[in-house]
Amino acid sequence: MTELAGCKPPPAPSACKAASAAGSEPLRRLLTFRRGIVSPAKRHIWNYWTSGPRLVSAGRVLYTRDAAMSHAICSDPDLLRRVPFFADLSDDVLAAVAAVTIQRRYVRGQVLFLEGDPCAGLQIVANGEIKIFKLSPQGREQILRQLGPGSTFNEVPVLDGGPNPASTAAVTDATVCVIARDDIRRLAQTYPTLAWALIESTARHARHLVMMVEDLSLRSVKARLARLLLIEAQHSPAAGEIDRSQMITQAEMAARLGTVREMIGRALRDLADDQLIVFDRHRIVIKDREALAAVADGL
Repeated sequence: MTELAGCKPPPAPSACKAASAAGSEPLRRLLTFRRGIVSPAKRHIWNYWTSGPRLVSAGRVLYTRDAAMSHAICSDPDLLRRVPFFADLSDDVLAAVAAVTIQRRYVRGQVLFLEGDPCAGLQIVANGEIKIFKLSPQGREQILRQLGPGSTFNEVPVLDGGPNPASTAAVTDATVCVIARDDIRRLAQTYPTLAWALIESTARHARHLVMMVEDLSLRSVKARLARLLLIEAQHSPAAGEIDRSQMITQAEMAARLGTVREMIGRALRDLADDQLIVFDRHRIVIKDREALAAVADGL
């Protein structure tokens, strides 16, 4: 069984039985995993014992957790310079950062790290898409953010030394650059501009979470969905359309908007009945952008 950074695979069952008599807390938790009971610390079930490392919740396989496909030292400062986080740093700072940066490749659906694991370091999306999410014991998912190339994440445990506050998985095949917390701390003490860039990045993520709280508490599902459709349409090559190639499922919409699939289906029908959107085979067409924007604003 392979090992992913920040999470070692559990020992063989015989080793667990032999050591459990000593009252080891980590082994108690591993035995809890083996019995299939939800861990109070992570609220996830890892089915290591029957079919390999897969994240299972309510009997459903959600994500795989094999080790990253490849590891490589990032020796190219120009690659980091294309990341907004590093854009304003000098050449000597970038060279120092590149020397301690590791690139990891992941396949779609693969977990990078779990909530509650030890700090996995500062993560930078080089290509592909990554999502940050929370998961309930029943399998309900709340996507906190979906990030593309140039985005950074996991700044909080890098700063406070605590465990990862959320889980992450690859939405597409992706390459991620990783800098260990100890390296970031050492470099930030040497180069204050790097420390300030880290603070600014953390502030941007905090602002996003404030907006998410506002949406979840003050806007209806219909309003949140209208906003999501407008955002997705901005990334479409055809104005006012969401092509099937970029469309997300109702389950994914629910995970991003903090609701359930049935509520998404109802909200989509309401928007269609109001003639704000039209379903046209392989696309969703926005018929009245201004009216849809008014719904998104809660008007």
